[in-house]
Amino acid sequence: GKPALITGVVGSGMSWVVEDCVTGWTVLPESATAIVEALDEIAKNRHELVRRGALAKARFEKDFQIASVAASVSQLYLSISRPKLL
Repeated sequence: GKPALITGVVGSGMSWVVEDCVTGWTVLPESATAIVEALDEIAKNRHELVRRGALAKARFEKDFQIASVAASVSQLYLSISRPKLL
């Protein structure tokens, strides 16, 4: 139930895991100023911290539990391993 503060490093996958303004905050990479500003915003708005935390928990339970991840991976493997009929 905790939101995340991440940097938007291209190709890291973090912006897929943490949805900016939904399940956390995304700031510019290599910007200490952006991190400080985001932390200041978070400190001033506890309601938003709690809201994003609840959304992060819901997303984790829906998309990142082992059962749902295993089902998705199994489905992908089955889809690429079955011979295609012409």
